[in-house]
Amino acid sequence: MSVQPDSIASELDLQPGDRLIAVDGRSLRDVLDYRFYTAADALTLTLCRGEQRWDISVKTNGADLGLGFAEPSFDGIRRCANNCDFCFLAGLPRGLRSSVYVKDDDYRYSFLYGTFVTLTNLVEEDWHRLAEQRLSPLYVSVHATELELRRKLLHNPRAPHVLDQLAALGRLRIQVHTQVVLCPGLNDGAHLDTTIRDLAELFPTVQSIGIVPVGLTAHHRKAQEHDIRGYSRAEALALLQQIEHWQQQLRASLGVSLVYAADELYLMADAPIPEAGLYDDFPQYENGIGMVRTLLDDWTKLKRARRSGSAARRDATLVCGTSIAPLLRQIAADLSCRWSCTLDVQPVVNRFFGPSVTVSGLLTGGDIQRQLATQRHQDIVAIPRVALDAAGARFLDDIELSELGQRLDAQIVAVDSLSQLGAALRT
Repeated sequence: MSVQPDSIASELDLQPGDRLIAVDGRSLRDVLDYRFYTAADALTLTLCRGEQRWDISVKTNGADLGLGFAEPSFDGIRRCANNCDFCFLAGLPRGLRSSVYVKDDDYRYSFLYGTFVTLTNLVEEDWHRLAEQRLSPLYVSVHATELELRRKLLHNPRAPHVLDQLAALGRLRIQVHTQVVLCPGLNDGAHLDTTIRDLAELFPTVQSIGIVPVGLTAHHRKAQEHDIRGYSRAEALALLQQIEHWQQQLRASLGVSLVYAADELYLMADAPIPEAGLYDDFPQYENGIGMVRTLLDDWTKLKRARRSGSAARRDATLVCGTSIAPLLRQIAADLSCRWSCTLDVQPVVNRFFGPSVTVSGLLTGGDIQRQLATQRHQDIVAIPRVALDAAGARFLDDIELSELGQRLDAQIVAVDSLSQLGAALRT
């Protein structure tokens, strides 16, 4: 436990390393309990320091105590009880740090960080807690609403009926964002129609349905054994037509699209990207749904900006995944003229996960280094921010951003947008 300076906790002479055991006699399982139970104006805290244990009463008047915790959960992280053939972790190569391989399926992390969970490991105590604290929204991996099909996809014969669970969450006034990872010939086609129809009937409890094509790496042995494959361009185009048909129906009946296709499908099919209004405030942006539209809109804003005063002072190499490269080259050619600079697009082939992985968010420092070391690059190398961890410091292969800059003898800049890139080039 850490203590913020000039906080209530520091005034109480609490020290780093002390343990907060309970609030008003309620034991704490995680930071959610801490936030929920410390919301009162007057509290009794139970603390431990070494072998010493004591209670202290404090009036907060609603202010935060000023305590911090190394981990969000004090009782460990809830592990996944499923065994999906297409699980992302099953496609990781060996030799990474052990924490990367943790198969979490913890609804608390879903609420805190927007990670998708299956709800297959909930017990009665969890439902009591959800009723008490109303942790909303949650992010749920559905994959299919037909019970036996979902159990088959999860390789979990005891998985409960997800529609019953979602309905129960709705009765607790908890909203959910859902995702469907599609595998050709397994849960698409008529099964997808059923899934969308079932989930749409639970609106507004179900706030969004993200449709994501299965992403397989070169290390997905189980997927290869079960003949799970990716989508072809023609199949991706047919999927988009199916999804767009549903969007039209749902906008007419519900006022929102509700179901949204991953950017990867549009790039795969070489199909037009929907306008921003069809994304309804981008409820699944972090799931790779709507990022390309945001990129295009940012480009449009830059094109409308006055040309005067917009010249860049430096040139840059733009690193990206292979799927976005054709579009990014168009953008870079236009902005190079507008900003009077050179913008080279460098699509990086993913050797770490395999060349079938084409998205920018899964690029690694090692692959970027290997490719740029053998090809000319500018003094500034722009990296997509989505390829880094939450702190913006480290790639999936454990290489730090600063370390990559040293290896390439270049200034590495992580950017979220073209506007950020432009600002970096003018400094």
